[in-house]
Amino acid sequence: MGINQMLSRAGNVADRIPGQGEFAGPAVGLVELPNRLCWSGSPVFDVTNPPRRLTLYTTLIGEGQRADLARWINWAHLIEDWPKVRRLTARDLIGVWEKQLPDLAAV
Repeated sequence: MGINQMLSRAGNVADRIPGQGEFAGPAVGLVELPNRLCWSGSPVFDVTNPPRRLTLYTTLIGEGQRADLARWINWAHLIEDWPKVRRLTARDLIGVWEKQLPDLAAV
């Protein structure tokens, strides 16, 4: 069992998910993640580059805390990317996110 599945079963994931109005990530520009979130590869992500943004968002969803998610995820981009994010993220984790944020389940 992966860390994401263990966290979602323990109930910790729901506490990490910001409300829809809390996502304040940039729509354009660069995001540089701290080492505690991105310890391999470049920590710099261009949010206008869809593949890099997908890597950023899956990293944040898997590893970030509530403040990290709110700070670096842009709601409009998350909605746009959600079909790809859900294919690359543990099913249990996706289920918690879609329960907390029903607009994601509708995508």
